[in-house]
Amino acid sequence: MRIRGFSLKTKMATVVSVLFLFIFAGGAIMFENTFEEHYKKIIAEQQFELVSKVAKDIDTQIREAQKILIAVSKIIPLNELNNYPAMQKHLEKVVESKFFLKTYFDDGILLYSKAGRVIGEVPYSPERYGKNFSHREFLQYTMKTRLPYISKPYRSAKPPYDPVVMFTAPIFNKKHEVVAVLGGAVSLSKDTTLGGIATVRIGKTGYMYLYNTDRTIIVHPDKKMILQKDVPPGVNRLFDKAINEWFEGSGETTTSKGLHVIGTFKRFWNTDWILAANYPIKEAYAPFLRERWYMAGYTALGIFLSILIILIVMRRNLSPLSALASQAEAIGRAEERLQSVSVETGGEIGALAFSFNEMLERLRDREASLKTTLEDLREREARISSIVNTTVDGIITIDENRIIENFNQAAEKMFGYNADEVTGRSISVLMPELHESRHDRHVQAYLNGGRHKGLGAAQEVLGRRKDGSTFPIELSVSEADLGDRRIFTGILRDITERKKGEEELQKAKEAAESANQAKSDFLASMSHEIRTPMNAIIGMAELMMETPLNDEQKRYIEILIHAGDNLLNIINDILDISKIEAGYLELESTGFNLQELLDKAYAIMAIRANDKGIILDCRVLPDVPVNLIGDPSRLRQVILNLLGNAIKFTEEGEVVLVADKYIAGIPDNDIPQPPIQYPQPEEVTLRFSVRDTGIGISEDKVNGIFEKFTQADSSTTRRYGGTGLGLAISKRLVELMGGRIWVTSIVGAGSTFYFTAPFRIQKEKPQSEPAAAAAISGHETLRPLHILLVDDSGDNRLLVQSLLKKTPFTIDTADNGKAAVEKYKSTSYDLILMDIQMPVMDGYTATKEIRAWEQLNNRVPTPVIALTAYALQEEIRKSYDAGCSGHLTKPIKKNELIGAIMAHARGSGVHKQGPGDNAAVITINKDLEDLIPGYLENRRKDIASIKEALEKDDFEVIRILGHSMKGSGGGYGFNAITEIGKKIDEAAKNMDKKGITEQVEELSAYLHNIKITYE
Repeated sequence: MRIRGFSLKTKMATVVSVLFLFIFAGGAIMFENTFEEHYKKIIAEQQFELVSKVAKDIDTQIREAQKILIAVSKIIPLNELNNYPAMQKHLEKVVESKFFLKTYFDDGILLYSKAGRVIGEVPYSPERYGKNFSHREFLQYTMKTRLPYISKPYRSAKPPYDPVVMFTAPIFNKKHEVVAVLGGAVSLSKDTTLGGIATVRIGKTGYMYLYNTDRTIIVHPDKKMILQKDVPPGVNRLFDKAINEWFEGSGETTTSKGLHVIGTFKRFWNTDWILAANYPIKEAYAPFLRERWYMAGYTALGIFLSILIILIVMRRNLSPLSALASQAEAIGRAEERLQSVSVETGGEIGALAFSFNEMLERLRDREASLKTTLEDLREREARISSIVNTTVDGIITIDENRIIENFNQAAEKMFGYNADEVTGRSISVLMPELHESRHDRHVQAYLNGGRHKGLGAAQEVLGRRKDGSTFPIELSVSEADLGDRRIFTGILRDITERKKGEEELQKAKEAAESANQAKSDFLASMSHEIRTPMNAIIGMAELMMETPLNDEQKRYIEILIHAGDNLLNIINDILDISKIEAGYLELESTGFNLQELLDKAYAIMAIRANDKGIILDCRVLPDVPVNLIGDPSRLRQVILNLLGNAIKFTEEGEVVLVADKYIAGIPDNDIPQPPIQYPQPEEVTLRFSVRDTGIGISEDKVNGIFEKFTQADSSTTRRYGGTGLGLAISKRLVELMGGRIWVTSIVGAGSTFYFTAPFRIQKEKPQSEPAAAAAISGHETLRPLHILLVDDSGDNRLLVQSLLKKTPFTIDTADNGKAAVEKYKSTSYDLILMDIQMPVMDGYTATKEIRAWEQLNNRVPTPVIALTAYALQEEIRKSYDAGCSGHLTKPIKKNELIGAIMAHARGSGVHKQGPGDNAAVITINKDLEDLIPGYLENRRKDIASIKEALEKDDFEVIRILGHSMKGSGGGYGFNAITEIGKKIDEAAKNMDKKGITEQVEELSAYLHNIKITYE
């Protein structure tokens, strides 16, 4: 197209205007399209960045929460897991001392037993405490895999039943078995931790939510959607893609509610959770749509004004171009300071001049800014250099070729080099020769694309000083990528003193272990050396009592036996307290009957009480389960100790033992509480109280009464005797059983000792004791047995033979283990009594050889009973490990020895005496016969008490009295009283007055019939 009839300026103005029109309009359209694409990309990236940051923060919080929970699980005291109140208090102290636990686990910290029961909770919630949650998948998973776990969301068991997520950490015992689980609950409804996701807003209406890969909504601003599967497959393509294809990013999609949104999705690393955000398209693109209209208007206006200005200015301002060119050329020749161009004309030329001057101004500003930046960099470099040179740790920087670039003052002091001496040299100058090649291989392997395990982690290495000496260093290495090259910075710390401390600590540990072993050896040796002569002293004294003696001789021997028993009790107390302190005392876990245990304790202590004219009573409340699992021997030891003390310090009145259920929160006193009906649990905590009317304990002495070698005052020791170890041993035994012991007392009025102990309840009634044990209490006959007695001491052999002289037993002897093995191979024996410590061959070795010979020759094992002065649990275990059938500790009592033989002899050498049998008859312990009149008198008093209670309709008192009869009758041989007590107990439970009256009449008649016999 040619333009004619117009001047050059007009033609130029027209052509320029048309070109400018197309360029401006086309540029505006292109800019609009580019801007739209860029805007959407920015929105998507910003949203994904926000979601990623939130996901990363939550991921970090989850990891920290898991680490904290695992750390707390390791400080849970395993010995108190069965003591729920103590466990609750311990958990409360832990949470109080570690306040951040409440920040992470805002719905509570819970401790679950192995069975899934909540045994500790902070804050305390009656809806969850004590309940069984073994059905929860997080408990099942943790118990099965022994790993920490983050649960799927579920409804909390406590009001207002908010949705929660449970973090778990297993608690292991020494055998690495899971014995409990520590849990931390995180609320999904509160605006903290996970629940805070729902409060995040994107724009005005955009929001975030959290869901699982099984499509369950975990957190959502709409609380009703939590725990719902609100998004069916196929409705939201990006929602599905995030689940099925691990999609992470942003894109346009449609929600299940039909809303067109920018959806963003980010997966969690620690869980199967996905964090998502929805930003409505309408709101997200609103600024862009407004900008589009503004841009169109501005473009149209700009085109119009531009054409107008071009037409006007082109005519007037083309001529000044030469002036501007000459000024520009002059400026280009300037060698010193740049000068602004002065042009008075307007239009394009003026704009060009203005732009040119602005460019000059920006150049000046940039030059000033660069100068300021350079000064800042120099100042920062000086500051960093000062920090590096004043730090106490050595800092060394090397390049990829292992050449030292920086060496601070601490490193100079550490290695003895000046920085100038090592800068530019290989780092190997600071290493022992043996380490140089290994270090070179590690660096080269890393530079070739591998990863050095030392980067970012502290490790111990050896350094070499300038004088050639070596020393231990803790080294941490980091890498910096400078683009064209990489440098490595090492931070070094001299740990010479720390290593010396560790060596000294190890030596101290070895010394302590050696001392502990020496103590153990001393205990075993002292036990053996003391018990061996005690065996002969007490045994011979008992044998002398069976010979004809006058009254004075009998009294002397009784004093000798009594003194020997007292000395043996002192030895046992000292050994017990020593075993406890050395950590050698272990509790058994076996089934037993509580009523039988207390009856036997009653029978033992009733003799002492009767001698002093004191009333002794023993009660087991009706709601107490009697078939238990625990350590009956240690329980019996504590009870006998407390009863013995009570009788010792009581001159008149009574001593009462009561066993009842221990319920947290019920006052600790000796008043029997009304029975409370509870569902039968697997465990029960019992409280035992021993009340006396003795001398009492002053308030200032109560706190120290359980310390070793402690009594109320020195006058007490002089008057009543004793070592002061009994209560100390009792306290430690109770604590080992998982309970506690305490005392209340009034001087002159008496004391009450309490202790608690947890037990498991037997699901089945325990089997009766062997017939041989029962045989001890009555008249039984013994069939002849052939027994081999092995002991290197002639005194001990004589003692055992004398103890068994009146029995139908044939006894062969051997003075060492080797001789015993030879005799056993050539003779058939029914039982072997084996000493342990002997010359030539000890009892352990002899028993093992006997068992090996029996197995080789297909012989039925012969019972072997160890007779030894060793009393430590470890030595008893050695006896059983060697193959012994039983273990008796010297000094040996006649009754115990015969009872053990009866229990272990092949074919059970016990049978009831029949008519015409002429075998020896053994009668054991007839002392209870003196107590029977008093026992019967107490039952007559019970009749009066029952009648009085019957008039008041006080069935609870009647039930307690009946239960007491049921438990005590058998101990004295009155099975009829046991049966009557049982029926009274049942009738009282049913409030059956007629049945109670009938049983009272039957009891009265029974007591009348036997009055003449026993009184």
